[in-house]
Amino acid sequence: MKKILYGITAAVMLFAATSCVNDLNVESIDPNQSSELDVDGLFMKIYNTLGTTGQKGPDGNGDIAGMDEGTSSFYRMLFSLNEFPADMVWWVWPDPGVDDLRNVRWNSSNSLVKGLYSRLYFDITLCNLFLEETEEMADDPEMAMKRAEVRFMRALNYYYLLDMFGNNVPKVVKSVSSEPVMPFNVEDNDLLFDFIESELNEAKEDMAEPFSMKNTYYYRADKAAAWMLLSRLYLGSHVYLKDVPGRNGDFSEYYDKAAAYSDSIINSDYKLASEYRNLFTGNNDVRYLAENDAANEIILPIAQDGNHIRSYGGSQFLIAATAKSGLTPDWGITQQWASMRVREQLVKLFFPEMNNYAIEFDDDKGGAYTTNPEFMASVDEHIPVEIRGGEDVITKAAGDDRALLVNYNVYNDTAVFACNVGVPNVVEQFCSGWGLTKFTDRFGTADGTEAKPDGMSTEWADMDIPFMRKAEAYLNYAEAVLRGGQARGMSVDDAVNEVRGRAGAEPLSGVTLDDVLDERGREFFSEGCRRSDLIRFGKFGGSHNYYWEWMGGAQLGKNFDEMYNLYPIPSTEIVLNSNLEQNPGYN
Repeated sequence: MKKILYGITAAVMLFAATSCVNDLNVESIDPNQSSELDVDGLFMKIYNTLGTTGQKGPDGNGDIAGMDEGTSSFYRMLFSLNEFPADMVWWVWPDPGVDDLRNVRWNSSNSLVKGLYSRLYFDITLCNLFLEETEEMADDPEMAMKRAEVRFMRALNYYYLLDMFGNNVPKVVKSVSSEPVMPFNVEDNDLLFDFIESELNEAKEDMAEPFSMKNTYYYRADKAAAWMLLSRLYLGSHVYLKDVPGRNGDFSEYYDKAAAYSDSIINSDYKLASEYRNLFTGNNDVRYLAENDAANEIILPIAQDGNHIRSYGGSQFLIAATAKSGLTPDWGITQQWASMRVREQLVKLFFPEMNNYAIEFDDDKGGAYTTNPEFMASVDEHIPVEIRGGEDVITKAAGDDRALLVNYNVYNDTAVFACNVGVPNVVEQFCSGWGLTKFTDRFGTADGTEAKPDGMSTEWADMDIPFMRKAEAYLNYAEAVLRGGQARGMSVDDAVNEVRGRAGAEPLSGVTLDDVLDERGREFFSEGCRRSDLIRFGKFGGSHNYYWEWMGGAQLGKNFDEMYNLYPIPSTEIVLNSNLEQNPGYN
């Protein structure tokens, strides 16, 4: 199945790398060097950019010049900017630009901010080129469906521009332009929100029915993917339209649409996987449905293949970053970076009794830690000395299969939450606390996980990234109804409990918006969406009473300015395009 995404011809490179946006760090190549475009190769490349970084793999010929290629993929850049400033995980390594993300003090020169901006416009340029080159083929039903998928992919990239950078970004609808492009303009009622909505509404009409391509073109987007992106857009309407005159009042119409599209996904042929753990294993794609039914839940996967699709920006990054002998179990690949750990707020979602412990701080113990004897006694009751917090005991203690964590108890059996702030990775400190075991390249089964079969890479990951999955539809539906959307076939409680039930967690009653946010944290932690969730619930930038470990650079957390709810337009873009205005608060 994965063969549909392999490779791209030289002709595609010659055309697709020509940028229409100023200073995107995308190498400009004269398209006149080739007289023919490989349309099929370009179509593959548009999907391929979700999880790879260039033309060679894993490195050596990157799409985006001027930055480390391993960090430049769509997914890894999106993950970094959505997770590093938020409350779930901590990136240990002192990579360029990371410290400012962790401590929420970035500016318009941050290399990762500029990298994501460049990646999104590079991908948009590929989509524009495909749509231009296939315009005369639009009457062919197969090409009409491909063009609809490409419009979806372009809308997906624009959605993340809106979510990350706001409305004041260039409106790029041509692959090549000799003039600086104009931005979307709120004053002229030319809104990026409306553009994305219109593109998705038109594209979905020609996209395949939900689940219908499961056994043929598994990695392509269908109507359910468009419905999911529309539900995300509408759920965030109060964020995306709050400063738009005449559009910043009652958002119930949008919440109603979010509920409707979520309900359509719920009633589609997609199904929740029977085992949560199996969504994040090396055999989570459609080829392995006999032993792992995760593919039935995954609406839009990002293809990964250890023998053929290699990148430091996809699942290799997710698995290797959390792996270290002595902390995590056999994770299925040999690379172990020991660079991403868990913040205490994530642990508290599964062990709420920890909210009452007294925090102390000691450099010799690696940072912030708890000495609460009552909690430690309850942990020791479930975690014998021989196991010391293996994943299976943590999930049992939490009463939730999603608590895919490990607890390495040291320093007088104290659970340490050290984050190694401001220092290079130290192996001993990395292993002294809570680790993440969510992502593995072992093969998931109904009874556990098994080693990868012979012939598959033991160095490079095979785990597809479940970028969109049906579980989100249940939680989007619950949130939309609580915000004012019309209930459809199920109650809010029932929607949330569908997700909790799959994880073996006790059902909830009287679910509130705060409950939904917590449930999103348990269901989607470290999947690249947490910053957006916190902003939508009013718990990121600005004044509020939600704090987490090292929030805003303070050990116990502190509020930071609401300006950080948006990233800045890269300073180089502002200099080179006088039509652009910087986002409020940035220079």
